[in-house]
Amino acid sequence: MLFEFCLHQMPDPERVIEHARALAPDIVVLDHAPSSVWSWYAAKEEKVGAAWKAAEKWPIRRWRAVEASQEFRDFGELEARLASQGPASRERLRPFRGHAPISIPMPYWLALL
Repeated sequence: MLFEFCLHQMPDPERVIEHARALAPDIVVLDHAPSSVWSWYAAKEEKVGAAWKAAEKWPIRRWRAVEASQEFRDFGELEARLASQGPASRERLRPFRGHAPISIPMPYWLALL
């Protein structure tokens, strides 16, 4: 079973993993790292932390950290990408106004449970 950048969106990630464990012998979680700057700008840092806390309740057989980034031509493109993330995200993006191009680090983790 694969959770690709979605476990942090689940209301109860621990319950989701429990259900997945009943369905499949292997679970792969690929999601933002808890330290992800991108997650902070997207105002998802608490959800990301909860997802990894849930994943770490099971033995992690393999784990890898990956460095990536989100790239935008200008502030308008960045703002459009995160428009649905709410007022906290919009406020956090303000320092990028007038900048181009924009690169935001997006480390993520890959784990086999």
